[in-house]
Amino acid sequence: MRLKSFTGKNLKEAMEKVRASLGDDAIIVNINEGNGGYVRVMAAVERLESANEPLIELEKPPVPNASPPFNGEILSAMLSYHGIPKSLATRIQTAASAIDAQNLSDGLAAGLETLIDFQGIGLVSDRPLLLMGPPGVGKTLTVAKLAASALSHGTTVRLINMDTVRAGAQAQLDHYAQLMKLRVSTAETPQELKVVLGQGGSDEGLTLIDTIGANPYNLQDVQTLAHIVKTSGAEPLLVLPAGIDSIEAAELADIFASLGAKRVILTRLDAARRYAGLITAMYQGSMALAALATGPFVAEGLLPPTPLELARLIITKPDPSTLASLKKKVAP
Repeated sequence: MRLKSFTGKNLKEAMEKVRASLGDDAIIVNINEGNGGYVRVMAAVERLESANEPLIELEKPPVPNASPPFNGEILSAMLSYHGIPKSLATRIQTAASAIDAQNLSDGLAAGLETLIDFQGIGLVSDRPLLLMGPPGVGKTLTVAKLAASALSHGTTVRLINMDTVRAGAQAQLDHYAQLMKLRVSTAETPQELKVVLGQGGSDEGLTLIDTIGANPYNLQDVQTLAHIVKTSGAEPLLVLPAGIDSIEAAELADIFASLGAKRVILTRLDAARRYAGLITAMYQGSMALAALATGPFVAEGLLPPTPLELARLIITKPDPSTLASLKKKVAP
């Protein structure tokens, strides 16, 4: 089965693209209205045109309207809306003013670069990537999105599941893997994981390890994760969802950073309106941004981890009337 996403200004335009590309045999998997005022349709066909054709193909949504001109008061209001701590907000505003930004996105992006690093995930890694985090943050879906992105660029992918306790976890990853014609290996202990990794061969590619949700305040869970990381030699990536409290996020970042996590994947960005927790977590844990995830569907993929992309996401959250109200509050 081949999956492909199509975007249009409205449903009619998106469906016309579906028919033109996949024909009348296309199966509509999902219809979703994006944050940028467009409609995305995910469609599938049972056949592939060739053996080398990607199983999942993503179409980028239309570029949103240009960012509004830079305005220090509006930027201050926006940071206040998100709940960014005052000390961090001041750094962002100072950096934005220093570059004489022409628009709000560029100014905010410059400020974000003073707080956090941005290090994306390559299509090929000489170390396995181990996704970890608290329960329910979207690790399995993120593994599937990373796999789909790698496959669409012709990269070999291995999937390993260590989440053998949570009900339905194995079935969820198996379902994603089946769509992508992949096989999932299972390892219940660090020792089993080491054996499975040793069976991988020498082909270059991407090895992705899905782990069970760990309670960061449970010593046994933390010790188990530490053992897994040490035994496997994998790079641990923290998966953190939007909408989390800033203080809680900072504590989580500290704990997972102690386990070796130096990069973080931010998920559920479309399901939360304020990002202060995420910014604080990356700053507090000295973690680089590795990827941005929105939407509950594999075919929606991941957004590039750039200062400008994160800035655009932050700007789209408060509506104009909210910003106007906040601007009055911060005005002298």
